[in-house]
Amino acid sequence: SSLVEIYNNDFNGNINFDGCNPAGNDYSLWIHDNKIYQNVRSVNTLNGISFDGFNKNVIIENNVAYNWNKGIYFYFVDSAAGFNNVTIRNNLFYNIGDDGYNGAGIDFVTLDGTPSCKNYYMHNNTIHTLDQLEVCININTSSTWEDFYIFNNILYGTSVDLAWNNSVGID
Repeated sequence: SSLVEIYNNDFNGNINFDGCNPAGNDYSLWIHDNKIYQNVRSVNTLNGISFDGFNKNVIIENNVAYNWNKGIYFYFVDSAAGFNNVTIRNNLFYNIGDDGYNGAGIDFVTLDGTPSCKNYYMHNNTIHTLDQLEVCININTSSTWEDFYIFNNILYGTSVDLAWNNSVGID
């Protein structure tokens, strides 16, 4: 069973989630087969899909997102928050970035505390950034990562496909 399923939508604007906890369900959030975009890309800090707080059992698949600073943005807000059992697969992100050093197709950031992140799978995604200053996948956290898998993705448009800046490490 599930709590929230978002599918077959045409979002001319971003979507944001603040804490998804399944309370015994198979998944808390399943986002699939959506188009998430801005008509015109502008230099900004907007993200296609944003997650704040604790999120568990999230599936993001078969979406197309474009004209964003970040395709997917995970924002860890405190030491009690974390993200577990997240699957990101078969998505297309293009025209990603802000003509600077902030853009990323998939971005993980910790601002406060060191939440744990377990069971991540990112595979079969295509990420195209705007220029050499952007990053396709950015992991800039002080979190403890456990069972984190990145495989079979197509990453292009940048000189840095994967950036990992982690002061705690991987278990």
